[in-house]
Amino acid sequence: MRYFRQALALMREEKLYSAMYIAGTALAVAFTMVMAVVYYIKLAPIYPERNRARTVYFEGMCIEADNGGRGQTGFSDQAYDEWFKNSPNIEYCSPTLLAAGTGKTLGKCHTFVVRGKDDYVDVVRNLVSADYFKIYEYDFVSGSAFTSKEVDDNEKVCVISDALAERLFGKGVDAMGKMVEMESGPEVRVVGVFRGGSQLTPDSYADIIYPLLNCVMMGSPYQGIYSIVATVKDDAHLQALKQELDDVAARTQQAHPEVLDLFSFGGDAKKKLVLTKDMDTHSMHVRAEDREPRRLIEHGDGLAAGEALCRHHLCAALRARPEPLRHRGGAHGAALGRDGRAQDLWRTPLDAPQSGGDGEPGAHHHRRHHWPHTFMACHLRPA
Repeated sequence: MRYFRQALALMREEKLYSAMYIAGTALAVAFTMVMAVVYYIKLAPIYPERNRARTVYFEGMCIEADNGGRGQTGFSDQAYDEWFKNSPNIEYCSPTLLAAGTGKTLGKCHTFVVRGKDDYVDVVRNLVSADYFKIYEYDFVSGSAFTSKEVDDNEKVCVISDALAERLFGKGVDAMGKMVEMESGPEVRVVGVFRGGSQLTPDSYADIIYPLLNCVMMGSPYQGIYSIVATVKDDAHLQALKQELDDVAARTQQAHPEVLDLFSFGGDAKKKLVLTKDMDTHSMHVRAEDREPRRLIEHGDGLAAGEALCRHHLCAALRARPEPLRHRGGAHGAALGRDGRAQDLWRTPLDAPQSGGDGEPGAHHHRRHHWPHTFMACHLRPA
């Protein structure tokens, strides 16, 4: 007790110092708790991402050149069917419109739902297969997830969050069987209402989810708009999956050499298809979020560096260190990363300064030299 009485006496004598000392200690504890909560949300198995420990993300397929060039694009539904769907090393897998593993919600995921005349609701959408609901275990308030048969039969169905159901139809109104009209897309029937997640889990957050569309991009049947999310049983299956996909890439490159023409790196650069370059487990992609933009700058990959910097909200760093813009595709990468939509690349002027094939600044490239097959047509998968 003597020590407590002495401490109280000192606090009365040195009120300012005591207040600063206590405030500093409280702030340190508070910041520590905030960081603990942030990393808990990022890493722990929370709703609906309860299978994080076994989840694997494929952001897209890569074309790499021996001169250091690198280009990335999404997967098509055909790539999903041929490369991932029937893999013996994958437990469940699904295409996803969300940029799997990046922790970001891209512009292509945003759309509007019609609530009434001249009344629209801004929502985050996702296009998936039926196995998506085995990877991310949503709790359904009413109804259930759509089935593989409904996807294969081209049924125009969807599931929506309880928050969106309330915004569209009112509180306490059963949304089952009601039609939802989107600004650009089919009118779909609600077959399930799930408990909404948090925007702090962007790998799975969506307001409306409906079956994947058959999106064909000119240039290659394997190029599309999707990422892939999957679960594996254990680390042995993960390592086997890496080897399997390396073999798939080699066979595809030999049977369909035109897939390598998706990107041009100048000169006579030798290119190869890589499917495991952006293959990450959940903990890997969380640790890599901040390192990736800086690594790409150091390697002088202008296209990827510009995209990564903007995607990770480091535009100030891009302005402070404009090296990526002086490398091949740097301005295009910045445009792509800033808005998350490949279409934005086509809004940049044709004569925008770019590097030449040899990487020298000041040369001019038409954007179609780097993104020759960006035009895309989407329609429902045939029955």
